[in-house]
Amino acid sequence: MLEYHNLVQQYNAEHKSLSARYNTIGYIRLAVVIAFILMFYLMINSQVYLLLIALFGLLILFVFLLKLHQKVSYQRLLAQTLQKINQDEIDFLAGASPFEEGSEFIDPHHLYSYDLDIFGPNSLYQFLNRTTTHRGSKLLAHVLSQKKEHAEILESQKAIGEYSAMLHLRQKIRALGLIHRDDEEHYRFLIYWMKQRGRLDGLTNLAIYLLPALFILILLFFSFTLTMVWLNAAVVILILNLMLLGNFNKKIKAELSGLEQLDSVIKHYGLMLDELSVAEFKSSKLNKLKKKILLDQDAAGAQLRNLAVILNQLDSMANGMAVLLFSGTVCYHLHVLKKLYRWKDVYGDQVREWLEVLGEFEVISSLANFRYNNPDFIFPEISNQVEMSFKDLGHPLVREEVRVCNDISFDDQRFVILTGSNMSGKSTFLRSIGVNTILAGAGSVICATACRLYPFQVLVSMRVADSLAENESYFYAEVKRLKQITDTLAKSHCLVLLDEILRGTNSDDKRTGTLEVIRRMVREAAYGVIATHDLEICNETGQHPC
Repeated sequence: MLEYHNLVQQYNAEHKSLSARYNTIGYIRLAVVIAFILMFYLMINSQVYLLLIALFGLLILFVFLLKLHQKVSYQRLLAQTLQKINQDEIDFLAGASPFEEGSEFIDPHHLYSYDLDIFGPNSLYQFLNRTTTHRGSKLLAHVLSQKKEHAEILESQKAIGEYSAMLHLRQKIRALGLIHRDDEEHYRFLIYWMKQRGRLDGLTNLAIYLLPALFILILLFFSFTLTMVWLNAAVVILILNLMLLGNFNKKIKAELSGLEQLDSVIKHYGLMLDELSVAEFKSSKLNKLKKKILLDQDAAGAQLRNLAVILNQLDSMANGMAVLLFSGTVCYHLHVLKKLYRWKDVYGDQVREWLEVLGEFEVISSLANFRYNNPDFIFPEISNQVEMSFKDLGHPLVREEVRVCNDISFDDQRFVILTGSNMSGKSTFLRSIGVNTILAGAGSVICATACRLYPFQVLVSMRVADSLAENESYFYAEVKRLKQITDTLAKSHCLVLLDEILRGTNSDDKRTGTLEVIRRMVREAAYGVIATHDLEICNETGQHPC
């Protein structure tokens, strides 16, 4: 799409501009360091101690340039990531598959996901997936694996329709997630860690205020009197502060254990939620989600960024000089530990919900991106009546130039017998019905020009796998799948898709078994399509009006 090409050029130019700025700041920092060394040498040789003021000024300038350098570096990385996001979309629309395929969600025993290639290489999941968080990927898999109710689908349609137009917001949040990605291990540890609480005892709580106050007071006395007794007293307080910190060394290490680099992930959770908390939405679903990350005092994103800062501060325990200068004088790390305990007490139980909201937004973003990439696809009309009809139905994963579209309606029938030779497109048509029904149930657009659809439970037998591990033959595996399908028929309104079932037996048994499945479908008022080569099955089904 033209917009993606324009954005690639825009972010490429931005990246080049920021790279030039980054290099310029680097040269200036080098010049400041050289100037500092020369001025320090000049001061030592000339003993003009007024140059200390200039040295202090250069030190402040260096720190400022360091912060600016880091900021420009991050902006450059963000521009580079946004450029890649748009290039990935261009490559994807050209036929590449640069996105995660979700193979970990493949389940041969699922009612439809294995048969319809919902997960795995070149799957529907890979086609849709634009998630960056562990919860986002899991929730997208859940949405594609579970049936939704009518009202929930309508809410999702409105949210997806609105969010699809918010391209820059979607891409900004995805870029932030890609810069520091989490994984299942990070997520599980973070949720576990949030439940681990602690507090400073009353005596320690008093000491971290009293000892620093005494230290500062003693230094003031020393500065006025220049008496060594006060300096010795200050050293005693410093030692007491370090001993107090030593008592909590194990607890601080326990808090930091397993959190390596997680402060960056937490910070980016916060930045992603920041973008969502200031966005304006109209649909009820998006506003409900946004409300969950807006707190009384501050937004969830800001609090997660605060947590990242606290962890970064506590991590400076690894720096011996920082311990001596800050904890030895004002009990700095114990104050930070107290702040961490307080944060976990106030917000620890809410983190799971915040990440759930972030994951749900990523699911909506994935489906919104699908709509944006396919402007000719339509939102189906979700009906309260048990009905189903498609016009110009095609498989959404098949490229438009080779896609074959067909109409199908169940207005006068509940199931269809589909016949034809090998390679005539029967299986693709069945998959088109199944995949589009799954998309419709997720609240997504579908590959059709018109559709009225009840949110059916989809049941499929198209590609049954035998199992050496369970000592199962292909035939037995298929019988088990058909039993799973027939057992489910009585539980809800079902759409059944069967492709040449019972291939592992002889023609007569296959015909008898297929007819028995059809009779069961008729008894349970199920809807479905059966693909078969056997024309006698078509003749026999005239005895079973549907």
